[in-house]
Amino acid sequence: MSLIIRPALREEIPTCAAIVAAALRDDPVVEVVVPRGPGDRLRQLTAFYTAGFLGGAFASGVVDTARREEDSPLLGVAAWIAPTDETHSRQPHRPEEPHWYLSDIAVVAAARRAGIGSALLAHRLGRIGGPAYLEATTPSSQRLYQRFGFEVVAALRLTPEGYPLAMLTR
Repeated sequence: MSLIIRPALREEIPTCAAIVAAALRDDPVVEVVVPRGPGDRLRQLTAFYTAGFLGGAFASGVVDTARREEDSPLLGVAAWIAPTDETHSRQPHRPEEPHWYLSDIAVVAAARRAGIGSALLAHRLGRIGGPAYLEATTPSSQRLYQRFGFEVVAALRLTPEGYPLAMLTR
C-alpha cells in the first residue's frame, strides 16, 4: 500500500489528537499519566493530546500524518519534537546530546497491522539524521521500535510491568 506522509496542518491537530486518544485510551502508561476522571474518557484524552501537540510537536517539531490519498481520512499520526536546549532537561533519562523525541505515534484501529506505524517511523527517522528518543509503553511497541534500531536505556517503571521503557537510536 502506498501512503502519503506529510506534516499536519493546524486544523488537522484535533483529528490527530483524536487518533492518538482512541489508540491509547486503555494504554497502561496513559492510565498513570492521565488518570480516568468523570465524563467521556475519549474527549478528555483528545483535549489532552490537542494541547500537547499544539504546545509541543506542532510548535517545535512536526506532526506527521499518513493517508492513502491526499483527500482521504488520516490513518496514522507521529508527533516528533525537534532538538532544543530544553529537550533533555525535563527528564534525567533522556540523552544529553540534541535529539528528536517521538512523543506519540498511533494508527486508527481499522488500519493497524498494515505497516502504517512503520512507514511513519521510517519516514521521519530517514530525515532527522541524528539521535532519536522515545518511551515504549507496551511489549508490542517495544518490539516495533527495536526493529528500527532503538535500544532500551532505562526502565521507568510507572506500571507494575516496568513500562514505559526509555529507548534511544543513533
